[in-house]
Amino acid sequence: MNHFLNHHSENWDEFRWEREMRRDEKRISRYFRELPHCIDLPGEEEIIFDELMRDPGLVPSGVSPEEYHRYFIWDPESSGDEEDDDEVSSGRESEDMEFTPRLDALLTEWNFLAAAHFPDSDREYAMGISCLYAKLIGRIGDAVAAPDSESALKKCLFKRSLKDLNNLCSELVNIPEHLECDAEVSHALGVLQVLREKIIDRI
Repeated sequence: MNHFLNHHSENWDEFRWEREMRRDEKRISRYFRELPHCIDLPGEEEIIFDELMRDPGLVPSGVSPEEYHRYFIWDPESSGDEEDDDEVSSGRESEDMEFTPRLDALLTEWNFLAAAHFPDSDREYAMGISCLYAKLIGRIGDAVAAPDSESALKKCLFKRSLKDLNNLCSELVNIPEHLECDAEVSHALGVLQVLREKIIDRI
């Protein structure tokens, strides 16, 4: 389930959603700054949660601390209680389902290429590209999962997906020449261009 739907968001427009997503990204950034200080400590998730909630700028809008706590602290015993993806949005167009498998395939191809052919000195760069793919996959997954009734949220997520896709393409276009992967990059850019047009159609 798209975690943004946990918000009490009646009548939120696209710009209100955008502000909330920026707040969400700040929480994510803060989480990873706090994590090294708490990792392997008993109750590390609770410690980080308490630290985040001390900052008013990181508290989600329209959600009580108790509600956000249930989302923040992962419970493996209840993780299977969410709705099936097929039930999230009955009006989803079938072509939306093409996004994730295509990106998954591109990410797999990129990871294989980097592991098999890139020198160790370029592994960090290659992982950066992998992270851009993963971010795009997650963003599009949220957009596709949002029900048609949440049109403002859906539009906002697709716009952010487009921005993430453009960032990824920019990195691929400027890939260092010594990596000698022009054919693979050309193929990826072709697929991403098709997906880009589909995203624009959804906006």
